[in-house]
Amino acid sequence: MLLATSDHFGHGLFALVQRVLNQVYLARRNGMEPAVFLGERTFMELQACEYGVNPYHHLKAGDNVWEYWFEQPGNYTIGASTLRGERVSSIQVTTVEASAEFPIRSYGYKEVRKRSFRAAHQLLGDGGSALVKRWIRAKASRTFELWRERSRHILGVHMRGTDKVVRPKVPPEAYTPFIDAYVAAHEDALVFVATDDRKYAQRLGARYGYLGDSPDDGDVGTHALGSSIKRARLVSRGRGYSDATWGGEADFNKRRMSGSGMAKGVEVLLDALLLSKCDFILISMSAVSEFALWISPHLWSNHLDLQATDRLSSQSLPTWARYVPGAAAAVHRGLPGSWRRAVGDAFCTAMAAACANETGRLYVGRHCSKCMPLQRVHLRRRR
Repeated sequence: MLLATSDHFGHGLFALVQRVLNQVYLARRNGMEPAVFLGERTFMELQACEYGVNPYHHLKAGDNVWEYWFEQPGNYTIGASTLRGERVSSIQVTTVEASAEFPIRSYGYKEVRKRSFRAAHQLLGDGGSALVKRWIRAKASRTFELWRERSRHILGVHMRGTDKVVRPKVPPEAYTPFIDAYVAAHEDALVFVATDDRKYAQRLGARYGYLGDSPDDGDVGTHALGSSIKRARLVSRGRGYSDATWGGEADFNKRRMSGSGMAKGVEVLLDALLLSKCDFILISMSAVSEFALWISPHLWSNHLDLQATDRLSSQSLPTWARYVPGAAAAVHRGLPGSWRRAVGDAFCTAMAAACANETGRLYVGRHCSKCMPLQRVHLRRRR
């Protein structure tokens, strides 16, 4: 037996999932039966800075946080002395160093991400069907079906704000050239917004307008896009939070007593499942959007990572990106690659303007993303 555990009390839900999946992979590679136990506290030495309360643990919901939302990856019932009629002779655990980042990583580019996509999908299944519990998958499906009745073209937008520090932030205004283009290319387009940051959600809402959580609610007002008035385009399940997700052990204890940590886990998992069902997604580096990619192979070639600083030159652009402001004129000129450069320039201009206005925010300034200068991009291309 190999018991997959939690190694850090500050991990978000999908960072936990990533660590568990790598431990399950290690077990299967070594011919062991995997089981998962994410308990009240992390499996770590008492003096280690990683030791602490699991922020998703809820005393009334059960001892094992994993089983709140996920199925066990094997057939072992934790605590049983036998498995399939044979005596369990030992239960092993593994170190962080042995299992943290292989073969699945939450961050990385090119071959690292492709490897992660394949390995994670093999463990999770299509739409998470191998491990995500049926009730939460059904809840996501019911929500998305209502949106699908309204539109054949649904763009997912994931914006990671509040306490994002592992990678620089990408403010919402950097997404708008692509949202504008998608709406221009698809008359019936809807845009699903998933974010942890309430101010990010409000800033997109001011530009595009929210329909409400269900298409049955009808259009909620109108919004200004350029000089014309258009109908609302945004849908969501929530509007994010006003501050950082977690705030020390006292906050963790409060959350596990009230169940708010468990409820937040449901919310973020539903957002990831809904992103996975979209036709195309815009992301910046986050384990939430990576999970959506892991469970949906159709998105592997239908997403743009706006965390890239190379003016998107390393990514394939969708055909509807020709509607990005400035790209249409480049298409008309017919110069090879000119429209792609115009798209990259429009994105980087929007991001620079957005980052310049990021003041008075949590973890701002040096934590806002920046595109590399044009001359560095051209030099890289020649090489």
